[in-house]
Amino acid sequence: MPRIFDGLQAAVGFVLGILRQFFQMTYSLKIFTADDVTSLERELAIKRFRAALDEAVGSAAMVLPIYRVYTRLLLAHGDAERPWPISSDEQTVVDQWETAELAATVAAFGVNRYLGDADFELGDSTSSLKS
Repeated sequence: MPRIFDGLQAAVGFVLGILRQFFQMTYSLKIFTADDVTSLERELAIKRFRAALDEAVGSAAMVLPIYRVYTRLLLAHGDAERPWPISSDEQTVVDQWETAELAATVAAFGVNRYLGDADFELGDSTSSLKS
């Protein structure tokens, strides 16, 4: 009897691991800024960035799925002139991510940030996704 239980427990653990991967409720966020930014300023920027990003896409659970679709489309069509030859649903994701990223960047760094001043990296428990 214990062997059956062990096998069942392993199977349940495996399924839960897969579900966590697809329905990740949280994400990691790293912000890379100029060297003269204090740890407190960086931490506050992360909080502002995360709050604005979560609000713009609807919830923290939606950030990574939307970002992954956006990244896939950007890799496939990034150099092509817009509008990209994609479905209206894919265009909705692109528009939503670009709006969310801008809102988060403005919230974290302000409207007058210079390009290259800061960057961000999103990740989950298994990978890291850099902007």
